[in-house]
Amino acid sequence: MFVARQPILDRRGAVVAQELLFRDCRSGVAGIHDGFACTTMVVKRVLGVVGIESVLGDVEGFLNCTDEFLFSDLINLLPASRFVLEVLEDTELTPELGERCDALRQAGFRIALDDVREIAPALSEFLTHVDIVKLDWPYIAAGEVGAMVDQLKRAGKLVLAEKVEQRTEHEAAMRAGCDLFQGFYFAKPQLLAVK
Repeated sequence: MFVARQPILDRRGAVVAQELLFRDCRSGVAGIHDGFACTTMVVKRVLGVVGIESVLGDVEGFLNCTDEFLFSDLINLLPASRFVLEVLEDTELTPELGERCDALRQAGFRIALDDVREIAPALSEFLTHVDIVKLDWPYIAAGEVGAMVDQLKRAGKLVLAEKVEQRTEHEAAMRAGCDLFQGFYFAKPQLLAVK
């Protein structure tokens, strides 16, 4: 089993974070069947085998988290100031999850919503519990992205354009006002550690 990382850049092009990803083979395929087990494996590898400093250096790590992981005691193993916890797109945005995100933020974590394609009413209400919104760039119509970014920025959120694969997409995300950027245009995930 492997851990991979993919850089997240700011508007100046500086790497400000690394997303940590599970990979189950050298080809770099995710092969995720159990999100909780995959996140747990990534945490164990980063904390125990590879080491936070060698994986992240002096930047934050973004970590995909199932709701099960967000409510588990394993999360207490992570140094809060070093991690952004990503609430996955298929997670139900319940009041209990909102309370848990608030508690995690109080503990020093930052919270991100992953793979956002539209701002539905439930998501809009949940924004008070998060710091960063990751826009699933290829799935958002060009005519809608500006209004989405404006709405998120008015709510005080950092906006990350993810899955940016071409220069023109990066330029469009910059024009729209996105704060952070991630995707193959900048770098493919880099494999780091083996079992």
